[in-house]
Amino acid sequence: MIGKLTDEQIEKYKRKMLGCIGCNDSKIACVVPVNYVYDGQFIIAHSVLGIKIPMKRKNPDVFLK
Repeated sequence: MIGKLTDEQIEKYKRKMLGCIGCNDSKIACVVPVNYVYDGQFIIAHSVLGIKIPMKRKNPDVFLK
């Protein structure tokens, strides 16, 4: 994410551990569910190698909802 999270967004992400991550590589877009944690500074998600990791390596701009 480009920019800072508001205090309200931080509290929302602290409580929620399942979300959807969206990414694209200029050819296709991908939105998939992910488990994540928020450690007070970073949003950390774990994933096996699939379609979204290569996409994020090509284009690190993603969204989490």
